[in-house]
Amino acid sequence: MLSESIMDIQGTVICTGARHTHQETRDKEKTDPHARAHPKQKNASVQGSRRRGLTGLVAADAVNDLETKGRAALDAVIESSTTCSKDKLKVRREWGDISTTERKAYLDGVLCLLNTPSKLDPARYPGAKNRYDDFVVVHMNQTLSIHGTGNFLVWHRYYVWAWENVMRTECGYEGTQPYWDYGRWAEDPLSSPLFDGSETSLGGNGAP
Repeated sequence: MLSESIMDIQGTVICTGARHTHQETRDKEKTDPHARAHPKQKNASVQGSRRRGLTGLVAADAVNDLETKGRAALDAVIESSTTCSKDKLKVRREWGDISTTERKAYLDGVLCLLNTPSKLDPARYPGAKNRYDDFVVVHMNQTLSIHGTGNFLVWHRYYVWAWENVMRTECGYEGTQPYWDYGRWAEDPLSSPLFDGSETSLGGNGAP
């Protein structure tokens, strides 16, 4: 179900490696005061919860353990691969850490998808008019099986990768999928370059 549905929207699969590590976030926090946690998150119990964003119930130590095991597994796969190497890994970065040129390139890629005809069967998905819609349709149709289930993480990781792949192969985008670090901008979300209303943002708060 996972691969079949996403193959509908991406068409082909290629080998890429995209990752963002918590260590990179911690290194960023050491040098950038804006990247630190909200002041109210200074007590130990809440500090640990910064790593619980996926469910709100996972202990930070458990997440750290999974990260350690995952890193070892990733290193082993790369070492045994004849096509993928660490120099080919693509790092996802926070929107505020990428240049205005990179932001514009990403937005151009999204606009490209909005202006590219859908590849889904119009008889089955009449509401899908463009490639952006294709991703919306797939996500909507699988809502009940990809949320609150064991499929959540792996499905959405594959989904984001498929989005990146289509952006690159069909729209010429050369970057990775940026993300928004909510903790970094919690005190004033509208100050984030993601929502500051500029031409390199995704918009503002809706006010004229």
